[in-house]
Amino acid sequence: MKKHILGALLLGLATVGVLGTTTAFADDATTGNSTTADSKQSATTTGNISFSGGTLSLYNVTDSAVLGKEGLKVSDVYTNGIQQASAPLTASVDDFLGDGKDWSLKLAQSGWKAGSDGSAATATTLDTGTLTVTPDKGAKQTLTTAPVEYGKGSTGTVTLPGTLNFDLPAGTAVQTGSYTNTLTWTLDDSVTATAN
Repeated sequence: MKKHILGALLLGLATVGVLGTTTAFADDATTGNSTTADSKQSATTTGNISFSGGTLSLYNVTDSAVLGKEGLKVSDVYTNGIQQASAPLTASVDDFLGDGKDWSLKLAQSGWKAGSDGSAATATTLDTGTLTVTPDKGAKQTLTTAPVEYGKGSTGTVTLPGTLNFDLPAGTAVQTGSYTNTLTWTLDDSVTATAN
């Protein structure tokens, strides 16, 4: 009788031990899953963008500017001089450097030179006249061999129309022939931009 009771008791203890161990494993697994889920509730992503610089270019510049009507008469120049003999000018600028600077477009003359049918004396006489440029969006300026500002701008495309003028006083004696004066455009991007 005593043997049966002892056997039943030992069996009961063994069973409790197994169940208890099983329950402990289950608790540990639940705790581990909860911790992993909490660590993945937030994250970050970094967005990136970059730009590369382009070019600064001058183009669409007037090739030839004929001042006044062709074939001015020597007698008319002596009697009346040359008053506002004009010709249209234009130039375009593209600025895609992306450097945050303004640009300045300047213009200078080389002085008058005689063609194959002209005279050096008259070329020198023409240098005593006044050659001016008036941008559509700027003030009238006298052209010399030192560059003067014709226009300015910043990033983008800009077209700069204007007018070239030449004046020579009455009483000036000129000789027949053709004469040229080379105008040089200079594009400078070293001007620091200023915020308005």
